[in-house]
Amino acid sequence: MRFRKEVIILVAILLGGTIFVQSKIKFEFSEQNNSSDTEISPYFINISPSKISNSTIEINGNGEMDAFFLTDGTNGSIINPYIIENSTIDADGSEICIKIMNTDRFLIIKNNTLHNTSKTPDSAGIYLQNCSNINIMENNFYNNTHGIFLKDSKLSKTSLTMA
Repeated sequence: MRFRKEVIILVAILLGGTIFVQSKIKFEFSEQNNSSDTEISPYFINISPSKISNSTIEINGNGEMDAFFLTDGTNGSIINPYIIENSTIDADGSEICIKIMNTDRFLIIKNNTLHNTSKTPDSAGIYLQNCSNINIMENNFYNNTHGIFLKDSKLSKTSLTMA
């Protein structure tokens, strides 16, 4: 029971501290008995990186990255990278649509539409700071100062990104 409360509190803190989503977040848990141990595992969370719309994403560090993708079945490795895809993110005047900082997890950002950032010098559809192992491909950017803004970062691959 203690594990369940810690998971709910941790996920709530990380989600509340890193992104603001204007939709309901639903947690449901199932208990599975394995001989003498009881394992509690989340099986549904009504937020998916591929379904985010009109909400900006900000992730700082490997821990926040792992928490953000907690229930999608990936682990951020080269074999099983995290993926943000098929999303439309309207920054609505905010500085950045997707901001990723201080991570070396493997991440693919593809087939997204990222638009309407503010007109400040550092505003961008995708902002990466101190990152590596990120592939950006087939994204559409409009009404942004920059499509992709890199600061102390190395991309693994960039292709067919439209601005």
